[in-house]
Amino acid sequence: MDADIQNLALAPFQDAVAKGRCALRNFQQQYAAACSGSRHAPPPPPELVQMGKSAQGLISHGERALRKIEPLCRSKMEEYGVRFVDALKDNGIFFFSPLAASIICMCWEYTWN
Repeated sequence: MDADIQNLALAPFQDAVAKGRCALRNFQQQYAAACSGSRHAPPPPPELVQMGKSAQGLISHGERALRKIEPLCRSKMEEYGVRFVDALKDNGIFFFSPLAASIICMCWEYTWN
């Protein structure tokens, strides 16, 4: 697949999956720390549980988007060739809106929180 398509269309979703995996690792480490010590440790705080659920959601949504967008990009590249790449360059990732926008917003939440 063309490098421009990889950078413009697929990389943001791959970044979302990577950030979700990083958040999931952080959750697992914090969960292990919160539950370590005694056999009857108190349940982890709800914020920590929500962090784990959000991380899993980010991973699954990003992977689902990649499964849908990658074949679409292949078919459009075969059908339109360079014109498809030009359209991606002109419109950016928001060519695939609103799914891309929502996943990118989720990534920013993990970056800054």
